[in-house]
Amino acid sequence: MSDTGSGLRLTFQPASVRGVDAGFLTIGQFILDIPFGQPDYAAQTATCTPACTRRFKQNLTIINQAFHAHALGKSFRTNWVRNGVELKPLANLKRFDQAYAQWLPSDPVQPL
Repeated sequence: MSDTGSGLRLTFQPASVRGVDAGFLTIGQFILDIPFGQPDYAAQTATCTPACTRRFKQNLTIINQAFHAHALGKSFRTNWVRNGVELKPLANLKRFDQAYAQWLPSDPVQPL
């Protein structure tokens, strides 16, 4: 299917032909209470524990990340722990601006 006005072309492929499925895993929180008057506040906003990851029926591969914090967020870091050892952060975004929010590609990793 294509739209001649925009140049956009969509191609549909039957699921039986695909070798790999992709999806989203969203981890976060809906309420973040930041104490009034704090110039900086570090919050651990989400954790996917081993009890959570054991529920996955197959390995997950992280291929990118997106961060969202409206105007409140200043920076983000995604840490991960395997067998009790904290590994190199998957992402370390030192300056965050919601106006320029984007998906951050990462080298494919299988942390879970």
